[in-house]
Amino acid sequence: MITREGLQLTPSDIEDRKLILRSSKSGKERETVFILQEVADHLREYITSRGTGSDQRIFPISYIEGRRPVSKVGKKVEIHLRPIKGVDILPGSAFTTDEVKNQI
Repeated sequence: MITREGLQLTPSDIEDRKLILRSSKSGKERETVFILQEVADHLREYITSRGTGSDQRIFPISYIEGRRPVSKVGKKVEIHLRPIKGVDILPGSAFTTDEVKNQI
């Protein structure tokens, strides 16, 4: 899952531990991403606390606003985080180590 896909999620895209991606990077009409139960629980709590409607975006921010805190945390731990040739990789993504190396 890339940042853009995560920022497009709505509460109706969540089914227990599954996230349904409606316009994925692969070009498929619909893709499924599985998340940890703890992450799913926190996500539901966050949605409830914000009163997000089922058709509203969970994270109503732009890509740049989403990348800024990630970069800031990376600097604190002395890691320079950046997209690799336009491919933004998140933990648990479908990329293999070799595919990532080929992007560098």
